[in-house]
Amino acid sequence: MTNLIYSPEQLNAHSLDVIIVGSGPAGVAVAERLYQEHPSATIGILERGSVLTLNHISNIFPNELRRPFIDRFKIKPWEGGFQEGGMLLPALGGRGIAAGAHLRRFDKDDFKLWANGEWPDSVIKDFPDYYNDAELARRVSVSAIRGPAQTWALGLLNSFHAYPPPIGVDLWSEGGFEIGRGYDSSVSRLWKLLIQDTLEHENEKRRIYVATNAYVTKIEHKDSQVTGLRFLNTLLKPDNDPVLLQSKIVVLAASTIESARLFLHSQLAPENPIAGCYLAEHIECRAKIMVSPITREVQSQGVSVVIPPQKTDKIDPMDRFQIHLRGQPDRDGNLSIDIGGFAAMDPEPANCVTLSANRDIYGIPKAYIAISSSKSDEQRVKRMCLRIREIKDILGGKFITERFPFEEVQPTYTEEDKAIQKMDWGRSYHEAGTLRMGVNPKTSVTNEFGQVHGISNLFVADASLFPCVGIANPMLTITSLAYRVADHIKGEI
Repeated sequence: MTNLIYSPEQLNAHSLDVIIVGSGPAGVAVAERLYQEHPSATIGILERGSVLTLNHISNIFPNELRRPFIDRFKIKPWEGGFQEGGMLLPALGGRGIAAGAHLRRFDKDDFKLWANGEWPDSVIKDFPDYYNDAELARRVSVSAIRGPAQTWALGLLNSFHAYPPPIGVDLWSEGGFEIGRGYDSSVSRLWKLLIQDTLEHENEKRRIYVATNAYVTKIEHKDSQVTGLRFLNTLLKPDNDPVLLQSKIVVLAASTIESARLFLHSQLAPENPIAGCYLAEHIECRAKIMVSPITREVQSQGVSVVIPPQKTDKIDPMDRFQIHLRGQPDRDGNLSIDIGGFAAMDPEPANCVTLSANRDIYGIPKAYIAISSSKSDEQRVKRMCLRIREIKDILGGKFITERFPFEEVQPTYTEEDKAIQKMDWGRSYHEAGTLRMGVNPKTSVTNEFGQVHGISNLFVADASLFPCVGIANPMLTITSLAYRVADHIKGEI
């Protein structure tokens, strides 16, 4: 019998070139790139969760069930600033199984905007090609929303350079019996890879092995080399001894917070004061408006629009926010539109991940998150909220946010009229930083290829590498950067 998923203990029977910690968007991107570009590499993936789905949740349920799904299966493992808003989905595919579909590239302006958050020149130079590869792999296309409502919204918001967002949804057919595959997700691409590997190789000669319920507790190292990973089978009692797994190269792709926690707990670079620092996320605000019927055609498909930062002669850091609109008509033709805003954060070393004095059930220190907004961040959010109000007026809508709060906890509003809700820290799920890349070991944790300074066989591939967070959904940039890291790893095996 052929098994595509292994138990943690079964992985020890195989000789691995690369072990990847995490099966989310970054981990899967590294695996698929290595599989495609290095025909002899053997790859192992360790996922702490189980299998919840082999597809994006939006390919299974309507959009209104996405939030209940997340609430049912999420965990809140962190202390401090992200304790209420942050979360993980411990499952094969990670948060990618329920991630938003907007897959926009980072704006070029953001790569060099902040003096203490500049991306390495070589990364910026390489990004266009890697973005192209990521868009092809993730089936990125322009939103298929058409009809009177979309035309109406784009026309009224034209002065803001509004446009239909690029989305990770396969909407086109290649002809014949081929059909669109729906929402892209890391888990569906990983499953395809596992089946492909099984078809091409016999069991004893397979190239990619995935173990679920494998919780990595520590990275063992000596001198300038990682010597192995300690991990536990979460289906067994918590007091079991960790298993040691070895490979030539280890890749951290467990998420911005969890990769930093594992890095700090393993004392991989105790002398590096940058490790865990420069945490950032998108400061998120949301509103809901109702617009009277604009057309007799009730089934007009609705609205899906993104509004980027406004172009001026000089880049204004206070304008580094993005607004997106999504809505559809009800039976009476009234248009209900969600308006969301993501504002960038200034790179600040005081925003950081450290180890808590409290431990999880396996005896591993929890992550403690210290985060606060700068004066510039607050100004940026204020300007973003003014833009949301301006959009509401242009569309002729009425705020109904208070009737439909976006969280189960007590909502926080930006003004007394309760028109715009400010989400809790961590709620964007777009955290970045903590193990930032750079060319100077004094101001970064890894080099420009994600290779940890001073440890030759340890790489980082998730959003913890980001020197700054930008304003677009980071998913496409995570995939692109992970491809680039994988290409460098290929030369190290």
